[in-house]
Amino acid sequence: MAYTRIQLSGFLCLIILVCSSSVYSEANNEKSGAVYLVAQIDIKDYQDYMKKYGRPVTQQLIKAGAEILVATQSGEVLEGEWSGNWTVISKFPNSEAVNSWYNSKEYSLFKKMRVTELINNGNIIVLPGLK
Repeated sequence: MAYTRIQLSGFLCLIILVCSSSVYSEANNEKSGAVYLVAQIDIKDYQDYMKKYGRPVTQQLIKAGAEILVATQSGEVLEGEWSGNWTVISKFPNSEAVNSWYNSKEYSLFKKMRVTELINNGNIIVLPGLK
């Protein structure tokens, strides 16, 4: 039996929805699993941002146990709209590690500078990893 592209897309979406909902529940109940910090921001001046924020914060992330998986000014938008001109995806060993770093006194000065001086706007989220 041959399926149309629309039918196959629908099947794929259904499979993803069913699988992700059960995995999501398991991941949220497990605090010790890896988590991913995703930052999508609109930088005012790339050179200034890297000098004042990017380089020193990268060292903090590494010290906190994070692995930077993606750091880019470009990406291919397949659907919808993607705002910002800088995207970073970092993997942390667990939610405690990302929250400890994000709420640390050491990072607070950089966080304030990022928001008040270096970016126009942005979004930062933490997502649970799959088991």
